[in-house]
Amino acid sequence: MTDLSATSQPPGGLSSSSDVSDAIRERISETMAAAAAGDRATASRLITALADADPTPSGEVLEGLAFSLYSISAWMESSRVMELAFRAFLQEGSRREAVQTAIFLVGVLQSVGEHATSRGWERRAVRLLEQVGPCVERGYLALARVGCDVDDPRELVDRATIAESIAREFGDHELELRAFADKGLGLIRQGYVDAGFALLDEVMVAIAAGEVHDSVTRSLITCALLTACECTGDLGRADYWLRRIEQDRLHESEVISAHCGLVYGVIEALRGRWEMAEARLQATIRSTAPWVYSRVRAPMLLAELYILRGRYGEAAEILGGFEHELEAVPAVARLRLVEGDYGKAAALLRSATRGLGENCMRLAPVLALLVEVELRRGDSASAGRAAERLVALEERCESNEIRAMARLGAGRITLHDGDPWAAIEEMETALTLLIHQHRPMLTAQIRLELARALARANDPASAGVEAEAALAAFRKLGLVPDATSAEQVLNELATDGEAAPAHTNGGGSGVARQLVGGVESLTRRESEIAKLVADGLTNREIADRLVVSVRTVETHVDRILGKLDFHTRTHLAAWVHARPKG
Repeated sequence: MTDLSATSQPPGGLSSSSDVSDAIRERISETMAAAAAGDRATASRLITALADADPTPSGEVLEGLAFSLYSISAWMESSRVMELAFRAFLQEGSRREAVQTAIFLVGVLQSVGEHATSRGWERRAVRLLEQVGPCVERGYLALARVGCDVDDPRELVDRATIAESIAREFGDHELELRAFADKGLGLIRQGYVDAGFALLDEVMVAIAAGEVHDSVTRSLITCALLTACECTGDLGRADYWLRRIEQDRLHESEVISAHCGLVYGVIEALRGRWEMAEARLQATIRSTAPWVYSRVRAPMLLAELYILRGRYGEAAEILGGFEHELEAVPAVARLRLVEGDYGKAAALLRSATRGLGENCMRLAPVLALLVEVELRRGDSASAGRAAERLVALEERCESNEIRAMARLGAGRITLHDGDPWAAIEEMETALTLLIHQHRPMLTAQIRLELARALARANDPASAGVEAEAALAAFRKLGLVPDATSAEQVLNELATDGEAAPAHTNGGGSGVARQLVGGVESLTRRESEIAKLVADGLTNREIADRLVVSVRTVETHVDRILGKLDFHTRTHLAAWVHARPKG
């Protein structure tokens, strides 16, 4: 049986078989040469000639040519030849081999955005499998769609679970590892970050140990890992595996090279290294890979980067052809926000929240931005509804960054509604959650909102310290619009005679509050609540026992998690139980 995922057969092996005529050998060589040279018109003409040849090449020969075209990045030519292989296999009565070609086409066509055609090939494969009976191909079909391109994380987990079961039934170790990778990515997108990365770390270690021999399986697993690092902003894990990928040559695929470039761009942006991020994203855009990640995701991230730095014209130019793409919504909404079209920005973001479904890692930033936009519109009720959805994500997602976004949203609403003291508590909790997270932009944004709340609470000195810290961070990051907002807050404080005007040399005059985590930083109340969490009590049960509000308990739990750099109550409980009693 043909290896389902072996897509790197050497071109020389295609025409060496004794059942291939000299004319077919010559035509195959010419097709490979034209595709390698980027001469798509000639390659297409030669493929048509192969289809019309008499006798036509066998399914095996055509499949081998398709794999070889794929290996030199002739993506569309590869797909067309694989369609010819499918037809040839059916004519030969080789249904399983025909299913294998259909599986290849499902993945490639879905990744280039041809969703309807991809679904058609998937249905065709299902129909043929009904005739074939139980076989390992059913597992490969479950994973035919590339994990990072599957929008619904629940569907991804369901498909991976099916593939995992079939892999064990037929003893296919590499299929099982691929299923683990897709399942891990799906769990992470649903917010189960620790469980998802446990699976992904296991399969990446298996690759590094040489357990995965097929290059495409290695590439697909690596894609899942990099996508997970991108959506969670996991800088440390991304750094480690990106270095291993480059040093140990864990892949040979241009698809992964482009994906690595995109993830590098995201990581550099999170660190505030905007020039390096821009260079990485532009290189990804220039790659020849036709996948959605190269064609759509990278340009949208670059547009967002330009907006954050005040380069609105360049962002608008990029977004011109993508305004109705789901991937483009956050960037387009930010641009409308800058233009003062709050209604359009809110409508776009509300639409995106419906399209993102259960993908909490992408949904959270959209909801956080929607809270801000709705408040700009003066619609506190709509902002509250968006914040409620964000809090719901906070409760089920193992991400301190999402928890911090939820607290920022809640703080903005309470400040808008005239309660600066509640807003201060929310912002302080958000900052505590980010103690161990390297998120300079989000941290600075929270400090600026904290400054506004402190000013409203008649504490201008503290407000000045926070605003100065935010301004210094924004200037260091090159975030011109945010820096302007920080300067405005400082100037308003100066007008009241309580703070110095904003500096123009990029430095801050105040000393930003330093938040440090660690065991010794837990207060007596926090230690008490940590023990109750470890005893298995819910927030409601803890609130009833301590005679406080549920929201107060939530605040304490969030601060504890932030100080100790934990993501789940399970981690906290394990830590409490492991500590000496008394």
